[in-house]
Amino acid sequence: MKTRITTFLIIGALIILLSACSQRVETIVTEVPALRVSNIFNSDSVYLYMERYKGEHKEIGDFYLNGSKELLKTDPVKALHNAKRAITLNPTKEAYKQLIACLSNNEKPNWGEIENAYILLILPFTDLDHSSKSKFTRDYLFEEPDETLLQDFLVFNINTSGLVWGINSPYGPYVIGFALPDNMKSMAHDLKAKVLSDKRLKIDTTSEDYKNVLIQFLSPQELKDYLAKESTFKYFLSTIKDTTSIFEMDKNYVPQFDYDNFNGRGNWDYYDVLGYTPISYLYKTYIPEAIKDSNWNGAYNFEHTLKINDSINALIYSIDTSTIACPVAMRHIYHRLVIYGRNHRIISTDIVANQSGDELATVKFNHNKYTITHYKRYWEKPYIKGDFDNYLVKTEQLSTSEYEIKADGAIARVFDSTKQESAL
Repeated sequence: MKTRITTFLIIGALIILLSACSQRVETIVTEVPALRVSNIFNSDSVYLYMERYKGEHKEIGDFYLNGSKELLKTDPVKALHNAKRAITLNPTKEAYKQLIACLSNNEKPNWGEIENAYILLILPFTDLDHSSKSKFTRDYLFEEPDETLLQDFLVFNINTSGLVWGINSPYGPYVIGFALPDNMKSMAHDLKAKVLSDKRLKIDTTSEDYKNVLIQFLSPQELKDYLAKESTFKYFLSTIKDTTSIFEMDKNYVPQFDYDNFNGRGNWDYYDVLGYTPISYLYKTYIPEAIKDSNWNGAYNFEHTLKINDSINALIYSIDTSTIACPVAMRHIYHRLVIYGRNHRIISTDIVANQSGDELATVKFNHNKYTITHYKRYWEKPYIKGDFDNYLVKTEQLSTSEYEIKADGAIARVFDSTKQESAL
Protein backbone atom coordinates (compact mmCIF):
# COMPACT_ATOMS: atom_id res chain seq x y z
CA MET A 1 0.00 0.00 0.00
CA LYS A 2 1.20 3.49 -0.75
CA THR A 3 1.51 6.06 2.03
CA ARG A 4 -1.63 8.16 2.32
CA ILE A 5 -1.17 11.91 2.39
CA THR A 6 -4.00 13.89 3.99
CA THR A 7 -4.78 17.46 3.06
CA PHE A 8 -7.32 19.69 4.75
CA LEU A 9 -10.23 21.45 3.15
CA ILE A 10 -11.33 24.60 4.93
CA ILE A 11 -15.12 24.83 4.87
CA GLY A 12 -16.73 28.16 5.59
CA ALA A 13 -20.31 27.77 6.74
CA LEU A 14 -22.34 30.90 6.90
CA ILE A 15 -24.94 30.87 9.59
CA ILE A 16 -27.37 33.76 9.49
CA LEU A 17 -28.90 34.55 12.82
CA LEU A 18 -31.96 36.76 12.66
CA SER A 19 -33.38 38.70 15.57
CA ALA A 20 -36.07 41.32 15.92
CA CYS A 21 -33.64 44.22 15.94
CA SER A 22 -30.43 43.02 14.27
CA GLN A 23 -28.84 40.63 11.78
CA ARG A 24 -25.55 38.91 12.55
CA VAL A 25 -23.41 36.70 10.28
CA GLU A 26 -21.27 34.11 12.05
CA THR A 27 -18.54 32.21 10.21
CA ILE A 28 -17.64 28.76 11.51
CA VAL A 29 -14.36 27.29 10.19
CA THR A 30 -14.08 23.50 10.19
CA GLU A 31 -11.04 21.45 9.14
CA VAL A 32 -12.01 18.47 7.00
CA PRO A 33 -9.33 15.99 5.89
CA ALA A 34 -9.52 15.47 2.14
CA LEU A 35 -7.94 13.15 -0.40
CA ARG A 36 -5.41 14.79 -2.69
CA VAL A 37 -6.82 15.49 -6.16
CA SER A 38 -3.68 13.87 -7.57
CA ASN A 39 -4.65 10.62 -5.80
CA ILE A 40 -8.26 10.24 -6.90
CA PHE A 41 -7.23 7.62 -9.48
CA ASN A 42 -4.93 5.79 -7.07
CA SER A 43 -6.87 2.79 -5.81
CA ASP A 44 -4.73 2.40 -2.67
CA SER A 45 -5.20 6.03 -1.63
CA VAL A 46 -8.94 5.98 -2.33
CA TYR A 47 -9.36 2.72 -0.43
CA LEU A 48 -7.46 3.98 2.63
CA TYR A 49 -9.45 7.21 2.72
CA MET A 50 -12.76 5.34 2.47
CA GLU A 51 -11.74 2.89 5.18
CA ARG A 52 -10.71 5.64 7.56
CA TYR A 53 -13.60 8.07 7.17
CA LYS A 54 -16.42 5.73 6.04
CA GLY A 55 -18.62 8.45 4.51
CA GLU A 56 -18.08 10.87 7.40
CA HIS A 57 -17.88 13.78 4.95
CA LYS A 58 -20.86 12.75 2.82
CA GLU A 59 -22.79 15.97 3.41
CA ILE A 60 -19.96 18.20 2.20
CA GLY A 61 -19.15 15.83 -0.66
CA ASP A 62 -22.79 15.85 -1.81
CA PHE A 63 -22.73 19.66 -1.75
CA TYR A 64 -19.96 19.67 -4.38
CA LEU A 65 -21.46 16.73 -6.28
CA ASN A 66 -24.83 18.46 -6.65
CA GLY A 67 -23.07 21.67 -7.63
CA SER A 68 -21.23 19.77 -10.36
CA LYS A 69 -24.48 18.37 -11.74
CA GLU A 70 -26.09 21.83 -11.80
CA LEU A 71 -23.13 23.40 -13.58
CA LEU A 72 -22.43 20.59 -16.09
CA LYS A 73 -24.09 22.34 -19.05
CA THR A 74 -23.51 25.97 -18.11
CA ASP A 75 -19.99 25.96 -16.68
CA PRO A 76 -18.10 22.73 -17.62
CA VAL A 77 -14.81 23.88 -16.05
CA LYS A 78 -16.35 24.59 -12.65
CA ALA A 79 -18.46 21.44 -12.89
CA LEU A 80 -15.29 19.40 -13.35
CA HIS A 81 -13.64 21.12 -10.41
CA ASN A 82 -16.64 20.37 -8.18
CA ALA A 83 -16.77 16.72 -9.29
CA LYS A 84 -13.12 16.19 -8.34
CA ARG A 85 -13.65 18.02 -5.05
CA ALA A 86 -16.62 15.79 -4.28
CA ILE A 87 -14.43 12.71 -4.75
CA THR A 88 -11.70 14.09 -2.47
CA LEU A 89 -14.28 14.36 0.32
CA ASN A 90 -16.51 11.37 -0.31
CA PRO A 91 -15.40 8.92 -3.03
CA THR A 92 -18.48 7.14 -4.40
CA LYS A 93 -19.58 5.40 -7.55
CA GLU A 94 -21.95 8.30 -8.28
CA ALA A 95 -19.15 10.85 -7.89
CA TYR A 96 -16.86 9.00 -10.31
CA LYS A 97 -19.68 8.64 -12.84
CA GLN A 98 -20.25 12.39 -12.56
CA LEU A 99 -16.52 12.93 -13.07
CA ILE A 100 -16.69 10.84 -16.27
CA ALA A 101 -19.64 12.96 -17.46
CA CYS A 102 -17.69 16.16 -16.78
CA LEU A 103 -14.51 14.92 -18.46
CA SER A 104 -16.49 13.73 -21.50
CA ASN A 105 -18.30 17.07 -21.71
CA ASN A 106 -15.04 18.99 -21.76
CA GLU A 107 -14.04 20.74 -24.99
CA LYS A 108 -10.80 18.74 -24.93
CA PRO A 109 -11.64 15.51 -23.06
CA ASN A 110 -8.86 13.95 -21.00
CA TRP A 111 -9.24 10.38 -22.29
CA GLY A 112 -6.65 9.03 -19.86
CA GLU A 113 -8.52 10.33 -16.82
CA ILE A 114 -11.82 9.01 -18.17
CA GLU A 115 -10.32 5.55 -18.57
CA ASN A 116 -8.77 5.69 -15.09
CA ALA A 117 -12.15 6.60 -13.60
CA TYR A 118 -13.79 3.67 -15.37
CA ILE A 119 -11.05 1.33 -14.15
CA LEU A 120 -11.77 2.19 -10.51
CA LEU A 121 -15.45 1.50 -11.12
CA ILE A 122 -15.30 -1.77 -13.03
CA LEU A 123 -12.26 -3.73 -11.83
CA PRO A 124 -11.96 -5.72 -8.61
CA PHE A 125 -9.86 -3.82 -6.09
CA THR A 126 -7.59 -6.79 -5.36
CA ASP A 127 -6.67 -6.91 -9.03
CA LEU A 128 -6.03 -3.17 -9.07
CA ASP A 129 -3.40 -3.46 -6.34
CA HIS A 130 -2.07 -6.70 -7.91
CA SER A 131 -2.56 -8.81 -4.80
CA SER A 132 -4.59 -11.42 -6.65
CA LYS A 133 -4.02 -12.47 -10.24
CA SER A 134 -5.06 -16.11 -10.29
CA LYS A 135 -8.65 -16.00 -9.11
CA PHE A 136 -11.75 -13.93 -9.57
CA THR A 137 -12.62 -11.70 -6.66
CA ARG A 138 -15.65 -9.52 -6.02
CA ASP A 139 -13.87 -7.13 -3.68
CA TYR A 140 -14.66 -3.90 -5.56
CA LEU A 141 -13.93 -0.39 -4.33
CA PHE A 142 -17.62 0.46 -4.54
CA GLU A 143 -19.88 -2.29 -5.81
CA GLU A 144 -20.10 -4.91 -8.50
CA PRO A 145 -20.35 -3.13 -11.89
CA ASP A 146 -23.64 -3.52 -13.69
CA GLU A 147 -24.09 -4.22 -17.39
CA THR A 148 -24.80 -0.58 -18.21
CA LEU A 149 -21.50 0.57 -16.72
CA LEU A 150 -19.54 -2.11 -18.58
CA GLN A 151 -21.32 -1.20 -21.81
CA ASP A 152 -20.52 2.48 -21.32
CA PHE A 153 -16.87 1.68 -20.77
CA LEU A 154 -16.53 -0.60 -23.79
CA VAL A 155 -18.22 1.91 -26.09
CA PHE A 156 -15.90 4.63 -24.77
CA ASN A 157 -12.85 2.42 -25.22
CA ILE A 158 -13.73 1.44 -28.78
CA ASN A 159 -14.51 5.02 -29.81
CA THR A 160 -11.31 6.48 -28.37
CA SER A 161 -8.78 3.78 -29.24
CA GLY A 162 -10.53 1.40 -31.63
CA LEU A 163 -9.63 -1.35 -29.17
CA VAL A 164 -11.00 -3.24 -26.20
CA TRP A 165 -9.06 -5.15 -23.60
CA GLY A 166 -8.52 -8.63 -24.93
CA ILE A 167 -8.97 -11.95 -23.17
CA ASN A 168 -5.20 -12.14 -22.56
CA SER A 169 -5.20 -8.91 -20.58
CA PRO A 170 -5.32 -9.28 -16.78
CA TYR A 171 -8.32 -6.92 -16.90
CA GLY A 172 -10.06 -8.06 -20.06
CA PRO A 173 -11.79 -11.16 -18.69
CA TYR A 174 -13.54 -9.13 -16.01
CA VAL A 175 -14.89 -6.75 -18.62
CA ILE A 176 -15.83 -9.07 -21.45
CA GLY A 177 -16.96 -12.00 -19.39
CA PHE A 178 -14.62 -14.99 -19.52
CA ALA A 179 -13.62 -15.01 -15.84
CA LEU A 180 -16.87 -13.81 -14.36
CA PRO A 181 -18.58 -15.82 -11.61
CA ASP A 182 -21.63 -17.86 -12.54
CA ASN A 183 -24.12 -15.23 -11.39
CA MET A 184 -22.67 -12.77 -13.95
CA LYS A 185 -22.43 -15.17 -16.92
CA SER A 186 -25.84 -14.25 -18.32
CA MET A 187 -24.92 -10.56 -18.19
CA ALA A 188 -21.68 -11.20 -20.09
CA HIS A 189 -23.55 -13.24 -22.69
CA ASP A 190 -25.64 -10.22 -23.69
CA LEU A 191 -22.91 -7.61 -23.41
CA LYS A 192 -21.30 -8.25 -26.80
CA ALA A 193 -24.56 -7.78 -28.73
CA LYS A 194 -25.47 -4.64 -26.79
CA VAL A 195 -22.06 -3.03 -27.27
CA LEU A 196 -21.85 -3.79 -30.98
CA SER A 197 -25.37 -2.44 -31.58
CA ASP A 198 -24.89 0.67 -29.42
CA LYS A 199 -25.80 3.81 -31.39
CA ARG A 200 -22.93 5.70 -29.75
CA LEU A 201 -20.40 3.38 -31.38
CA LYS A 202 -18.43 5.16 -34.09
CA ILE A 203 -16.85 2.40 -36.13
CA ASP A 204 -17.27 1.12 -39.67
CA THR A 205 -18.84 -2.33 -39.33
CA THR A 206 -17.23 -3.45 -42.60
CA SER A 207 -13.70 -2.52 -41.50
CA GLU A 208 -10.93 -4.67 -40.12
CA ASP A 209 -11.00 -2.51 -36.98
CA TYR A 210 -14.52 -3.76 -36.37
CA LYS A 211 -13.42 -7.37 -36.86
CA ASN A 212 -10.58 -6.73 -34.42
CA VAL A 213 -13.07 -5.55 -31.82
CA LEU A 214 -15.47 -8.40 -32.54
CA ILE A 215 -12.96 -11.19 -31.96
CA GLN A 216 -12.03 -9.88 -28.50
CA PHE A 217 -15.47 -10.99 -27.32
CA LEU A 218 -15.03 -14.56 -28.57
CA SER A 219 -14.19 -17.43 -26.25
CA PRO A 220 -11.26 -19.65 -27.32
CA GLN A 221 -13.62 -22.17 -28.92
CA GLU A 222 -15.66 -19.45 -30.65
CA LEU A 223 -12.45 -17.94 -31.99
CA LYS A 224 -11.32 -21.31 -33.31
CA ASP A 225 -14.69 -21.77 -35.04
CA TYR A 226 -14.48 -18.25 -36.49
CA LEU A 227 -11.05 -18.87 -38.01
CA ALA A 228 -12.28 -22.18 -39.45
CA LYS A 229 -14.94 -20.44 -41.51
CA GLU A 230 -14.26 -20.21 -45.23
CA SER A 231 -15.52 -16.62 -45.20
CA THR A 232 -12.81 -15.67 -42.68
CA PHE A 233 -10.14 -17.31 -44.83
CA LYS A 234 -11.35 -15.49 -47.95
CA TYR A 235 -11.34 -12.20 -46.06
CA PHE A 236 -7.76 -12.93 -45.04
CA LEU A 237 -6.77 -13.44 -48.68
CA SER A 238 -8.46 -10.15 -49.58
CA THR A 239 -6.19 -8.27 -47.14
CA ILE A 240 -3.14 -9.20 -49.25
CA LYS A 241 -3.05 -6.48 -51.86
CA ASP A 242 -0.51 -7.92 -54.30
CA THR A 243 -2.51 -10.18 -56.60
CA THR A 244 -0.32 -9.90 -59.68
CA SER A 245 0.06 -13.18 -61.54
CA ILE A 246 3.26 -12.24 -63.39
CA PHE A 247 6.09 -11.22 -61.06
CA GLU A 248 9.66 -12.03 -60.06
CA MET A 249 11.53 -12.45 -56.79
CA ASP A 250 15.09 -11.68 -57.85
CA LYS A 251 18.40 -11.55 -55.93
CA ASN A 252 17.53 -8.17 -54.47
CA TYR A 253 13.97 -9.10 -53.51
CA VAL A 254 14.62 -12.44 -51.81
CA PRO A 255 16.45 -11.05 -48.71
CA GLN A 256 13.98 -8.19 -48.15
CA PHE A 257 11.66 -8.28 -45.13
CA ASP A 258 9.27 -5.80 -43.54
CA TYR A 259 10.55 -5.66 -39.97
CA ASP A 260 8.32 -2.72 -39.05
CA ASN A 261 5.05 -4.53 -39.57
CA PHE A 262 5.73 -8.26 -39.78
CA ASN A 263 2.68 -10.39 -38.99
CA GLY A 264 0.80 -7.10 -38.69
CA ARG A 265 2.74 -6.41 -35.49
CA GLY A 266 3.52 -2.74 -35.98
CA ASN A 267 2.17 -1.95 -32.48
CA TRP A 268 3.06 -5.20 -30.75
CA ASP A 269 4.06 -3.70 -27.38
CA TYR A 270 0.86 -1.65 -27.18
CA TYR A 271 -1.33 -4.61 -28.11
CA ASP A 272 0.50 -6.91 -25.71
CA VAL A 273 -0.24 -4.67 -22.72
CA LEU A 274 -3.93 -4.66 -23.58
CA GLY A 275 -4.01 -8.41 -24.07
CA TYR A 276 -5.47 -7.47 -27.43
CA THR A 277 -5.05 -9.82 -30.37
CA PRO A 278 -5.63 -8.21 -33.79
CA ILE A 279 -7.04 -10.61 -36.33
CA SER A 280 -3.94 -10.10 -38.50
CA TYR A 281 -1.93 -11.92 -35.79
CA LEU A 282 -4.23 -14.92 -36.09
CA TYR A 283 -3.90 -15.47 -39.82
CA LYS A 284 -0.85 -17.62 -39.14
CA THR A 285 -3.50 -20.27 -38.42
CA TYR A 286 -3.55 -20.93 -42.17
CA ILE A 287 0.16 -21.54 -42.79
CA PRO A 288 1.95 -24.92 -42.49
CA GLU A 289 4.45 -23.84 -39.83
CA ALA A 290 1.69 -22.87 -37.38
CA ILE A 291 -0.48 -25.85 -38.31
CA LYS A 292 2.41 -28.17 -37.49
CA ASP A 293 3.22 -26.40 -34.22
CA SER A 294 0.43 -24.45 -32.48
CA ASN A 295 3.05 -22.62 -30.37
CA TRP A 296 5.03 -21.46 -33.40
CA ASN A 297 5.53 -17.71 -33.36
CA GLY A 298 7.99 -16.93 -36.15
CA ALA A 299 8.38 -13.69 -38.08
CA TYR A 300 6.55 -13.72 -41.41
CA ASN A 301 5.29 -11.44 -44.18
CA PHE A 302 2.33 -12.24 -46.43
CA GLU A 303 3.36 -11.27 -49.96
CA HIS A 304 1.17 -12.49 -52.83
CA THR A 305 -2.07 -14.27 -53.56
CA LEU A 306 -2.91 -16.03 -56.82
CA LYS A 307 -6.29 -17.31 -57.91
CA ILE A 308 -5.72 -20.52 -59.87
CA ASN A 309 -9.42 -21.20 -60.46
CA ASP A 310 -12.73 -20.89 -58.62
CA SER A 311 -11.80 -23.50 -56.02
CA ILE A 312 -8.00 -23.22 -55.88
CA ASN A 313 -6.07 -20.32 -54.30
CA ALA A 314 -2.35 -19.80 -53.85
CA LEU A 315 -0.51 -17.84 -51.17
CA ILE A 316 3.13 -16.78 -51.01
CA TYR A 317 4.67 -15.59 -47.76
CA SER A 318 8.18 -15.19 -46.37
CA ILE A 319 9.62 -16.34 -43.07
CA ASP A 320 12.68 -14.77 -41.51
CA THR A 321 14.99 -16.83 -39.27
CA SER A 322 17.91 -14.39 -39.39
CA THR A 323 20.27 -13.48 -36.58
CA ILE A 324 19.28 -10.13 -35.09
CA ALA A 325 20.86 -7.10 -36.81
CA CYS A 326 22.70 -9.16 -39.41
CA PRO A 327 23.70 -7.63 -42.77
CA VAL A 328 21.21 -8.06 -45.62
CA ALA A 329 23.46 -10.56 -47.38
CA MET A 330 23.47 -12.73 -44.25
CA ARG A 331 19.74 -12.85 -43.74
CA HIS A 332 18.12 -16.27 -43.63
CA ILE A 333 14.75 -15.96 -45.36
CA TYR A 334 12.61 -18.35 -47.33
CA HIS A 335 9.48 -17.73 -49.42
CA ARG A 336 6.85 -20.45 -49.34
CA LEU A 337 4.08 -21.16 -51.84
CA VAL A 338 0.94 -22.82 -50.44
CA ILE A 339 -1.95 -24.10 -52.57
CA TYR A 340 -5.38 -24.22 -50.90
CA GLY A 341 -8.50 -26.05 -51.98
CA ARG A 342 -12.05 -25.71 -50.68
CA ASN A 343 -12.38 -24.95 -46.97
CA HIS A 344 -8.73 -23.76 -47.08
CA ARG A 345 -7.45 -27.32 -47.13
CA ILE A 346 -3.74 -27.35 -48.01
CA ILE A 347 -3.20 -29.34 -51.20
CA SER A 348 0.50 -28.71 -51.81
CA THR A 349 3.37 -26.46 -50.80
CA ASP A 350 6.84 -25.54 -52.05
CA ILE A 351 9.76 -23.30 -51.06
CA VAL A 352 10.02 -21.14 -54.20
CA ALA A 353 12.82 -18.77 -53.16
CA ASN A 354 15.33 -18.52 -50.34
CA GLN A 355 18.59 -17.08 -49.06
CA SER A 356 20.59 -18.97 -46.46
CA GLY A 357 24.37 -19.04 -46.14
CA ASP A 358 25.73 -20.58 -49.34
CA GLU A 359 22.28 -21.01 -50.88
CA LEU A 360 20.21 -18.65 -52.99
CA ALA A 361 17.12 -19.34 -55.09
CA THR A 362 15.05 -16.85 -57.07
CA VAL A 363 11.69 -17.33 -58.78
CA LYS A 364 9.65 -16.01 -61.71
CA PHE A 365 5.88 -16.51 -61.82
CA ASN A 366 3.75 -16.51 -64.95
CA HIS A 367 0.17 -17.25 -63.91
CA ASN A 368 0.09 -20.90 -62.80
CA LYS A 369 3.68 -21.60 -63.87
CA TYR A 370 6.91 -20.64 -62.12
CA THR A 371 10.64 -21.08 -62.64
CA ILE A 372 13.14 -21.41 -59.80
CA THR A 373 16.81 -20.58 -60.39
CA HIS A 374 19.35 -21.97 -57.93
CA TYR A 375 22.69 -20.31 -57.11
CA LYS A 376 25.72 -21.03 -54.96
CA ARG A 377 27.17 -18.16 -52.96
CA TYR A 378 30.88 -18.02 -52.15
CA TRP A 379 32.20 -16.30 -49.03
CA GLU A 380 35.63 -15.03 -48.05
CA LYS A 381 35.75 -17.75 -45.39
CA PRO A 382 33.45 -20.67 -44.48
CA TYR A 383 30.02 -19.32 -43.69
CA ILE A 384 28.82 -19.47 -40.08
CA LYS A 385 25.46 -18.01 -39.16
CA GLY A 386 25.98 -15.12 -36.76
CA ASP A 387 29.58 -14.46 -37.80
CA PHE A 388 29.31 -11.00 -39.36
CA ASP A 389 33.05 -10.75 -40.02
CA ASN A 390 32.70 -12.34 -43.44
CA TYR A 391 32.07 -11.11 -46.96
CA LEU A 392 30.24 -12.42 -50.02
CA VAL A 393 32.73 -12.91 -52.83
CA LYS A 394 30.60 -14.10 -55.76
CA THR A 395 27.36 -15.81 -56.77
CA GLU A 396 27.27 -18.64 -59.32
CA GLN A 397 24.16 -19.97 -61.09
CA LEU A 398 23.71 -23.71 -60.75
CA SER A 399 20.39 -24.83 -62.25
CA THR A 400 16.79 -23.97 -63.11
CA SER A 401 13.56 -25.87 -62.53
CA GLU A 402 10.13 -25.20 -63.98
CA TYR A 403 6.84 -26.05 -62.24
CA GLU A 404 3.16 -25.93 -63.02
CA ILE A 405 0.23 -25.61 -60.62
CA LYS A 406 -2.41 -27.99 -61.95
CA ALA A 407 -6.15 -27.35 -61.93
CA ASP A 408 -6.54 -29.64 -58.92
CA GLY A 409 -3.88 -27.69 -56.96
CA ALA A 410 -1.09 -30.22 -57.34
CA ILE A 411 2.41 -28.90 -58.16
CA ALA A 412 4.19 -30.70 -61.02
CA ARG A 413 7.82 -30.28 -62.07
CA VAL A 414 7.91 -29.92 -65.87
CA PHE A 415 11.63 -29.16 -66.43
CA ASP A 416 14.89 -29.51 -64.50
CA SER A 417 18.13 -28.27 -66.13
CA THR A 418 20.24 -30.35 -63.72
CA LYS A 419 18.74 -33.57 -65.06
CA GLN A 420 19.18 -32.37 -68.65
CA GLU A 421 22.89 -31.70 -68.04
CA SER A 422 23.44 -35.08 -66.35
CA ALA A 423 21.81 -36.82 -69.32
CA LEU A 424 24.36 -35.22 -71.64
